[in-house]
Amino acid sequence: MNRTVIVGASAGGLTAAEALRRAGHEGVIPLVGDKAEASATAWETAALAGPGAAA
Repeated sequence: MNRTVIVGASAGGLTAAEALRRAGHEGVIPLVGDKAEASATAWETAALAGPGAAA
């Protein structure tokens, strides 16, 4: 499984993660931001989890 780390957890980082998913990337895509804690919406979590991930 491939892992791609995106540095920047704002709109640009999420856009990059979405583009990777649309291009067929099935690996883990962690987003690294400057906040100690970040919460993702259910939609963001599903978009980043990828195909076949448990909800």
